[in-house]
Amino acid sequence: MRQHQRDVPGWGCTLCGRPWPCAGARVQLATEYAGAPVSLGTYMAGQLDLAIADMPHAQPHELWRRFLSWTHP
Repeated sequence: MRQHQRDVPGWGCTLCGRPWPCAGARVQLATEYAGAPVSLGTYMAGQLDLAIADMPHAQPHELWRRFLSWTHP
């Protein structure tokens, strides 16, 4: 099964082309980190940090929504 992976530096999904983490990636990540929400948040915060470097003109609140808002139960 192919996975929804990030494609840097554009941060699109290699499978569906939507901004990563797309809906499919979120399902995959939530499954992978089931029972470990702090680890999921930590991983996604790291991804956010990398994305900020690649997308310096992106709005911070939009990046927070995209990378972190969905990780909170």
